[in-house]
Amino acid sequence: MAEFETRSDAQEAGGGGAIYWRRQLALADRVEKNWRKDADDLQERFRHEKSKDSSTRLNIFYSNVVLLQTATYSQTPVPSVQRRAIFEDPITNLIGKTAAQVLEKALVYEIDQ
Repeated sequence: MAEFETRSDAQEAGGGGAIYWRRQLALADRVEKNWRKDADDLQERFRHEKSKDSSTRLNIFYSNVVLLQTATYSQTPVPSVQRRAIFEDPITNLIGKTAAQVLEKALVYEIDQ
């Protein structure tokens, strides 16, 4: 199978976009192979699936995660929306200020839902 730099290269070769995307998926699988293995190992550890005798082991990893989760989400986050630039023109400045206030109020509303 030929190497294609872009999707248009694959389409010009007559394979359409399918060849390009198959290549991209295969490349992603190779790049993420170690990451996926580590994630599977952590998931087994979190679920306590590897131990054969569950009565003698204490799953500290699970209790740590649950404790940190409650500490992290104990308070509702407060959004802060600010303008990046302040303009000399008062109308443009007012538009930016109003847009920031509208976005901040929309975020507060969404968080409260």
